[in-house]
Amino acid sequence: MRRTLLTISCLLALLATPALAQSLSGRIQAVRQQHTQRATVSPQVKTLQTLLYGRVTVNFDETPAREAIEFIANTLGVPIAGRYLDDPAGHGIDPDLPISLRAADLTGLDAIELVLEQCSADEPSTWQLTRRGLEVGTKERLSAPAARSLRTYPIEAMLFEPTRYDDAPKLGIFIDNPVYDPYAGPYTPPGASGSFSSRGVVVNQSGRSGTGTPDRTARANELIELIIATVEPLAWIQNGGEWASVQYHDGFLVVRAPDYIHRQLGGYPRVPRPRPHPEPPAGARTTTTPPP
Repeated sequence: MRRTLLTISCLLALLATPALAQSLSGRIQAVRQQHTQRATVSPQVKTLQTLLYGRVTVNFDETPAREAIEFIANTLGVPIAGRYLDDPAGHGIDPDLPISLRAADLTGLDAIELVLEQCSADEPSTWQLTRRGLEVGTKERLSAPAARSLRTYPIEAMLFEPTRYDDAPKLGIFIDNPVYDPYAGPYTPPGASGSFSSRGVVVNQSGRSGTGTPDRTARANELIELIIATVEPLAWIQNGGEWASVQYHDGFLVVRAPDYIHRQLGGYPRVPRPRPHPEPPAGARTTTTPPP
Protein backbone atom coordinates (compact mmCIF):
# COMPACT_ATOMS: atom_id res chain seq x y z
CA MET A 1 0.00 0.00 0.00
CA ARG A 2 2.78 2.39 0.90
CA ARG A 3 4.60 1.57 -2.34
CA THR A 4 1.44 2.31 -4.32
CA LEU A 5 0.97 5.70 -2.64
CA LEU A 6 4.65 6.55 -3.21
CA THR A 7 4.37 5.64 -6.89
CA ILE A 8 1.24 7.78 -7.33
CA SER A 9 2.92 10.72 -5.58
CA CYS A 10 5.94 10.51 -7.88
CA LEU A 11 3.74 10.39 -10.97
CA LEU A 12 1.76 13.43 -9.82
CA ALA A 13 4.96 15.35 -9.14
CA LEU A 14 6.29 14.55 -12.61
CA LEU A 15 3.04 15.65 -14.23
CA ALA A 16 2.83 18.86 -12.20
CA THR A 17 6.42 19.97 -12.89
CA PRO A 18 5.89 21.01 -16.56
CA ALA A 19 2.62 22.75 -15.71
CA LEU A 20 4.26 24.62 -12.85
CA ALA A 21 7.18 25.61 -15.05
CA GLN A 22 4.81 26.72 -17.78
CA SER A 23 2.76 28.76 -15.28
CA LEU A 24 5.89 30.40 -13.84
CA SER A 25 7.20 31.17 -17.32
CA GLY A 26 3.88 32.77 -18.23
CA ARG A 27 3.94 34.93 -15.14
CA ILE A 28 7.48 36.09 -15.84
CA GLN A 29 6.49 36.92 -19.41
CA ALA A 30 3.48 38.92 -18.19
CA VAL A 31 5.64 40.89 -15.75
CA ARG A 32 8.13 41.67 -18.50
CA GLN A 33 5.34 42.92 -20.74
CA GLN A 34 4.02 45.14 -17.96
CA HIS A 35 7.46 46.64 -17.40
CA THR A 36 7.85 47.22 -21.14
CA GLN A 37 4.48 48.96 -21.36
CA ARG A 38 5.30 51.18 -18.39
CA ALA A 39 8.65 52.09 -19.88
CA THR A 40 7.13 52.90 -23.27
CA VAL A 41 6.25 56.58 -23.51
CA SER A 42 4.42 58.14 -26.43
CA PRO A 43 6.25 60.79 -28.50
CA GLN A 44 3.79 63.44 -27.27
CA VAL A 45 4.51 62.63 -23.62
CA LYS A 46 8.26 62.66 -24.27
CA THR A 47 7.94 66.08 -25.90
CA LEU A 48 5.95 67.45 -22.96
CA GLN A 49 8.43 65.97 -20.48
CA THR A 50 11.28 67.73 -22.26
CA LEU A 51 9.42 71.03 -22.46
CA LEU A 52 8.31 70.99 -18.82
CA TYR A 53 11.40 69.56 -17.14
CA GLY A 54 14.21 70.36 -19.58
CA ARG A 55 16.26 73.49 -18.88
CA VAL A 56 17.85 75.93 -21.29
CA THR A 57 19.85 79.15 -21.04
CA VAL A 58 19.44 81.60 -23.92
CA ASN A 59 21.33 84.72 -24.94
CA PHE A 60 19.63 86.07 -28.04
CA ASP A 61 20.65 89.50 -29.28
CA GLU A 62 18.76 90.37 -32.46
CA THR A 63 18.90 86.68 -33.35
CA PRO A 64 16.70 85.66 -36.30
CA ALA A 65 13.59 83.79 -35.17
CA ARG A 66 14.49 80.66 -37.11
CA GLU A 67 17.91 80.44 -35.47
CA ALA A 68 16.47 81.09 -32.00
CA ILE A 69 13.92 78.30 -32.36
CA GLU A 70 16.50 75.89 -33.78
CA PHE A 71 18.85 76.66 -30.87
CA ILE A 72 16.16 75.76 -28.33
CA ALA A 73 15.29 72.58 -30.24
CA ASN A 74 18.92 71.45 -30.43
CA THR A 75 19.62 72.28 -26.79
CA LEU A 76 16.61 70.36 -25.52
CA GLY A 77 16.87 67.55 -28.05
CA VAL A 78 13.21 67.86 -29.02
CA PRO A 79 11.95 68.10 -32.62
CA ILE A 80 10.39 71.53 -33.24
CA ALA A 81 8.81 72.17 -36.63
CA GLY A 82 8.77 75.89 -37.38
CA ARG A 83 6.21 77.19 -39.86
CA TYR A 84 7.71 80.20 -41.62
CA LEU A 85 6.84 82.73 -44.29
CA ASP A 86 9.26 81.22 -46.79
CA ASP A 87 7.58 77.80 -46.64
CA PRO A 88 5.57 76.62 -49.67
CA ALA A 89 2.36 77.31 -47.72
CA GLY A 90 3.31 80.99 -47.74
CA HIS A 91 2.11 82.26 -44.37
CA GLY A 92 3.83 81.80 -41.03
CA ILE A 93 6.45 83.34 -38.77
CA ASP A 94 8.93 85.73 -40.32
CA PRO A 95 12.17 83.69 -40.10
CA ASP A 96 14.29 86.83 -40.01
CA LEU A 97 12.35 88.53 -37.21
CA PRO A 98 14.95 89.66 -34.63
CA ILE A 99 14.64 88.03 -31.20
CA SER A 100 16.26 89.55 -28.13
CA LEU A 101 16.09 87.41 -25.01
CA ARG A 102 18.55 86.74 -22.20
CA ALA A 103 17.59 84.30 -19.48
CA ALA A 104 19.13 81.43 -17.56
CA ASP A 105 17.67 78.10 -16.46
CA LEU A 106 14.38 78.46 -18.29
CA THR A 107 12.11 75.52 -18.88
CA GLY A 108 11.88 74.61 -22.52
CA LEU A 109 8.24 75.68 -22.65
CA ASP A 110 8.98 79.08 -21.12
CA ALA A 111 11.76 79.67 -23.64
CA ILE A 112 9.52 78.78 -26.58
CA GLU A 113 6.65 80.94 -25.34
CA LEU A 114 8.91 83.94 -24.75
CA VAL A 115 10.23 83.68 -28.30
CA LEU A 116 6.72 83.26 -29.71
CA GLU A 117 5.60 86.29 -27.74
CA GLN A 118 8.03 88.40 -29.74
CA CYS A 119 7.03 86.64 -32.97
CA SER A 120 3.41 87.65 -32.28
CA ALA A 121 4.24 91.31 -32.88
CA ASP A 122 3.29 90.83 -36.55
CA GLU A 123 0.68 88.07 -36.22
CA PRO A 124 -0.51 85.96 -33.25
CA SER A 125 1.71 82.90 -32.92
CA THR A 126 1.57 79.84 -30.69
CA TRP A 127 2.63 76.20 -30.36
CA GLN A 128 0.90 72.84 -30.43
CA LEU A 129 1.73 69.15 -30.19
CA THR A 130 1.87 66.87 -33.20
CA ARG A 131 2.52 63.16 -33.53
CA ARG A 132 6.19 63.84 -34.17
CA GLY A 133 6.89 66.59 -31.66
CA LEU A 134 6.24 70.31 -31.36
CA GLU A 135 4.95 72.71 -33.99
CA VAL A 136 5.28 76.50 -33.79
CA GLY A 137 3.84 79.10 -36.10
CA THR A 138 1.10 81.65 -36.57
CA LYS A 139 -2.35 80.64 -35.38
CA GLU A 140 -3.63 80.82 -38.93
CA ARG A 141 -0.95 78.42 -40.12
CA LEU A 142 -1.47 76.01 -37.21
CA SER A 143 -5.21 76.00 -37.90
CA ALA A 144 -4.94 74.41 -41.34
CA PRO A 145 -7.66 71.81 -42.06
CA ALA A 146 -5.15 68.97 -41.74
CA ALA A 147 -4.27 70.15 -38.21
CA ARG A 148 -7.86 70.03 -36.91
CA SER A 149 -9.07 67.02 -34.95
CA LEU A 150 -12.45 65.95 -33.59
CA ARG A 151 -12.74 65.38 -29.83
CA THR A 152 -15.61 64.98 -27.39
CA TYR A 153 -15.84 66.47 -23.90
CA PRO A 154 -18.31 65.04 -21.33
CA ILE A 155 -20.31 67.82 -19.66
CA GLU A 156 -23.24 65.86 -18.20
CA ALA A 157 -22.15 66.63 -14.63
CA MET A 158 -21.98 70.34 -15.43
CA LEU A 159 -25.58 70.31 -16.66
CA PHE A 160 -27.02 68.63 -13.57
CA GLU A 161 -29.13 70.86 -11.36
CA PRO A 162 -30.38 69.56 -8.00
CA THR A 163 -34.03 69.77 -6.98
CA ARG A 164 -34.95 72.96 -5.14
CA TYR A 165 -37.85 73.05 -2.70
CA ASP A 166 -39.35 76.52 -2.51
CA ASP A 167 -41.81 75.73 0.29
CA ALA A 168 -40.64 73.72 3.25
CA PRO A 169 -43.27 71.45 4.84
CA LYS A 170 -45.15 72.92 7.83
CA LEU A 171 -46.31 70.85 10.75
CA GLY A 172 -49.93 71.42 11.77
CA ILE A 173 -49.85 69.64 15.10
CA PHE A 174 -52.80 71.61 16.43
CA ILE A 175 -55.29 70.54 13.77
CA ASP A 176 -55.61 66.86 14.57
CA ASN A 177 -54.71 67.52 18.22
CA PRO A 178 -56.25 70.86 19.25
CA VAL A 179 -55.21 72.50 22.49
CA TYR A 180 -57.64 71.92 25.35
CA ASP A 181 -58.28 74.74 27.78
CA PRO A 182 -60.18 73.76 30.95
CA TYR A 183 -62.23 76.98 30.82
CA ALA A 184 -62.57 77.69 27.05
CA GLY A 185 -62.51 74.10 25.84
CA PRO A 186 -60.59 72.82 22.78
CA TYR A 187 -59.34 75.44 20.38
CA THR A 188 -56.85 75.95 17.50
CA PRO A 189 -54.13 78.56 18.10
CA PRO A 190 -53.93 81.49 15.65
CA GLY A 191 -51.80 80.84 12.58
CA ALA A 192 -52.46 77.11 12.51
CA SER A 193 -54.44 77.12 9.29
CA GLY A 194 -54.03 75.56 5.87
CA SER A 195 -54.49 72.24 4.17
CA PHE A 196 -53.15 69.46 6.34
CA SER A 197 -52.93 65.73 6.09
CA SER A 198 -54.24 63.45 8.77
CA ARG A 199 -50.84 63.70 10.44
CA GLY A 200 -50.83 67.46 10.42
CA VAL A 201 -48.26 67.99 7.63
CA VAL A 202 -48.87 70.57 4.94
CA VAL A 203 -49.25 68.86 1.59
CA ASN A 204 -49.61 71.85 -0.70
CA GLN A 205 -45.92 72.79 -0.75
CA SER A 206 -44.17 72.48 -4.12
CA GLY A 207 -40.91 70.69 -4.80
CA ARG A 208 -39.58 71.82 -8.15
CA SER A 209 -36.50 70.73 -10.01
CA GLY A 210 -34.75 73.76 -11.36
CA THR A 211 -37.84 75.98 -11.40
CA GLY A 212 -37.21 79.00 -13.56
CA THR A 213 -34.01 77.52 -15.11
CA PRO A 214 -33.53 76.35 -18.70
CA ASP A 215 -33.34 72.68 -19.61
CA ARG A 216 -30.08 70.85 -20.22
CA THR A 217 -29.83 71.73 -23.89
CA ALA A 218 -30.27 75.39 -23.08
CA ARG A 219 -27.63 75.17 -20.34
CA ALA A 220 -25.28 73.43 -22.79
CA ASN A 221 -25.82 76.25 -25.26
CA GLU A 222 -24.98 78.74 -22.52
CA LEU A 223 -21.73 76.85 -21.90
CA ILE A 224 -20.95 76.93 -25.63
CA GLU A 225 -21.53 80.68 -25.70
CA LEU A 226 -19.12 81.08 -22.79
CA ILE A 227 -16.46 79.00 -24.54
CA ILE A 228 -16.61 80.77 -27.88
CA ALA A 229 -16.52 84.13 -26.10
CA THR A 230 -13.41 83.38 -24.02
CA VAL A 231 -11.33 80.74 -25.87
CA GLU A 232 -9.95 82.06 -29.18
CA PRO A 233 -13.16 83.97 -30.05
CA LEU A 234 -12.13 84.67 -33.66
CA ALA A 235 -11.59 80.99 -34.45
CA TRP A 236 -15.16 79.69 -34.02
CA ILE A 237 -17.58 79.28 -36.89
CA GLN A 238 -20.34 80.58 -34.60
CA ASN A 239 -18.43 83.88 -34.42
CA GLY A 240 -17.70 84.05 -38.13
CA GLY A 241 -14.35 82.22 -37.95
CA GLU A 242 -13.20 79.21 -39.93
CA TRP A 243 -10.90 77.23 -37.66
CA ALA A 244 -13.12 75.62 -35.01
CA SER A 245 -16.67 74.41 -34.40
CA VAL A 246 -18.54 73.12 -31.36
CA GLN A 247 -21.89 71.38 -30.92
CA TYR A 248 -23.76 69.73 -28.06
CA HIS A 249 -24.93 66.14 -28.39
CA ASP A 250 -26.27 63.79 -25.73
CA GLY A 251 -24.20 65.05 -22.81
CA PHE A 252 -21.04 65.79 -24.81
CA LEU A 253 -19.49 68.79 -26.50
CA VAL A 254 -18.29 67.77 -29.94
CA VAL A 255 -15.40 70.03 -30.93
CA ARG A 256 -13.41 70.13 -34.15
CA ALA A 257 -10.39 72.37 -33.74
CA PRO A 258 -6.58 72.49 -33.90
CA ASP A 259 -4.56 71.21 -30.97
CA TYR A 260 -3.79 74.63 -29.47
CA ILE A 261 -7.54 75.20 -29.00
CA HIS A 262 -8.14 71.71 -27.59
CA ARG A 263 -5.32 72.44 -25.15
CA GLN A 264 -7.26 75.39 -23.75
CA LEU A 265 -10.43 73.31 -23.40
CA GLY A 266 -9.24 70.03 -21.93
CA GLY A 267 -5.54 70.51 -21.28
CA TYR A 268 -3.07 67.65 -21.46
CA PRO A 269 -2.81 64.59 -19.21
CA ARG A 270 -0.50 64.88 -16.23
CA VAL A 271 3.07 64.41 -17.38
CA PRO A 272 5.36 62.60 -14.91
CA ARG A 273 8.91 63.72 -14.38
CA PRO A 274 11.33 61.65 -16.49
CA ARG A 275 12.91 58.82 -14.54
CA PRO A 276 16.68 59.14 -14.14
CA HIS A 277 18.91 56.27 -15.21
CA PRO A 278 21.55 55.97 -12.46
CA GLU A 279 24.92 54.56 -13.39
CA PRO A 280 26.10 51.54 -11.39
CA PRO A 281 28.94 52.22 -8.95
CA ALA A 282 32.47 51.59 -10.13
CA GLY A 283 33.48 47.96 -9.79
CA ALA A 284 29.92 46.74 -9.32
CA ARG A 285 28.89 43.53 -11.00
CA THR A 286 25.94 43.89 -13.34
CA THR A 287 23.86 41.36 -15.21
CA THR A 288 21.87 41.84 -18.37
CA THR A 289 18.62 40.02 -19.00
CA PRO A 290 18.11 39.35 -22.71
CA PRO A 291 14.76 40.47 -24.11
CA PRO A 292 12.13 37.75 -24.34
